[in-house]
Amino acid sequence: SPVIKTSFLQQIQLIECMQVMDIYTQNSSTSPFIRTLRIRNFYIGCSSVESLLNSTLETFHNRSAMLEIDQYLYVPLGSSFNFSALNPTLSLPNETIETIVNRLMIDSWSSNISFSLYYQTCAPLSCTIEYIGKNNILDVITSIIVKK
Repeated sequence: SPVIKTSFLQQIQLIECMQVMDIYTQNSSTSPFIRTLRIRNFYIGCSSVESLLNSTLETFHNRSAMLEIDQYLYVPLGSSFNFSALNPTLSLPNETIETIVNRLMIDSWSSNISFSLYYQTCAPLSCTIEYIGKNNILDVITSIIVKK
């Protein structure tokens, strides 16, 4: 069906548009850029959101990889770079960021409201309602009748 073909083509375009993030260096302004470091399973591409969601935090689970990245920062932190690897019990190294984000979302919201249970639990001595606004003639008559 056309929907499947469109979806398939979009996936192909997305794959072609994403690539693994690399760090490049250049010895001088006239020399070519040289790839010095590849950041595994971390993607860049046409859609930054899609690239991020398809990426993993594998590098952030590896202290030595993070220290290697630190060398290429504009202002390296060096010995003051206080980094500890991510806790593998919170997220797996090969788990996509999309999977992690989906886990943060509410799957379903069930609402079970019981006013009688609320009043049994709270046991208020009295219940008053305050109405702020202009009263019309019907409100005035109703209030007078109720108070009698």
